[in-house]
Amino acid sequence: MVKKNNRFGSIDIIRIIAIILVIIFHYLYIVTSENSLRKLGFVGVSLFFIVSGYLLSKKYPNLEKFSLKWFLNRYIKIASLYYLALIALVILLGKQIYSGSLFENLSLHFLFLDFLSPNASYGIISLAWFLIPLMGLYLLFPYLNNLMKKNSHLLFLIFYITIAIRFLADFNLIAYSFYAPLFYLGEFCFGILFAYNKKNPALLAGLLVIFVQPFMIFPFAIFYLIMIINIPSNRVLSFIGANTLALFLFQEAFIAIYMGRWNIYSLDKWFALALFTVVAIILVILSKPIQRFFIKKLDKLKK
Repeated sequence: MVKKNNRFGSIDIIRIIAIILVIIFHYLYIVTSENSLRKLGFVGVSLFFIVSGYLLSKKYPNLEKFSLKWFLNRYIKIASLYYLALIALVILLGKQIYSGSLFENLSLHFLFLDFLSPNASYGIISLAWFLIPLMGLYLLFPYLNNLMKKNSHLLFLIFYITIAIRFLADFNLIAYSFYAPLFYLGEFCFGILFAYNKKNPALLAGLLVIFVQPFMIFPFAIFYLIMIINIPSNRVLSFIGANTLALFLFQEAFIAIYMGRWNIYSLDKWFALALFTVVAIILVILSKPIQRFFIKKLDKLKK
């Protein structure tokens, strides 16, 4: 069932599951520092990449060659909140959340190149690394969209590439592998192909991850099972699903403040949490007109 705003209830449920897994991972990791818990986070992140591929193909089925205007549209939708979040977190939390030069940190984050500096990597908003491969996959989407429509069997090759990269990453043979779009190429293309034909046999390529990282079968299983149930949407699901980026960007700081790891100007913890929550809500609200303003300007440009 599709609502007037073209949002799927099933997709909202999947996004909510994904962000819950990421939040649980971050909370437990801060408490225990247990590295094996990263599996929870990666299942959540993989779900986001599958959903991204799926939604892009549903919304832009005919986009088969690169469009700067289209890419800038996607960029604005992320940057309008992301940039505000970066600035606000630096103002509120200061040196607690970054090392080295503030100018370097903000510049590289604004350019989605923070992996180029040890100081900027995982700084300010550690989960912002997720946006780098996402932007890379946005650039590749028109070509991958065309590929999946015309040569769906190549999904097997794509998963071989993804698996090879993850295998090399497990042995630290590839630097910055988590930032590489190819690391999540399988998930992204799985979502694209599912959007066109959920019964396509090539979707079985997702099972190949069992041979390298067995736990990574869960994102594909969760996505497939929930999508075939076809859950109707409602206002609550739609609201939470539409704001998962905000939850993604702010949850780490909220948890760290709650745990007493970070503080806001030496304020009482509960007052600091209340202040941070209010600021986050204001930034989400403020990002909407900023987004509309720039997209409207973009729409006036020639294609």
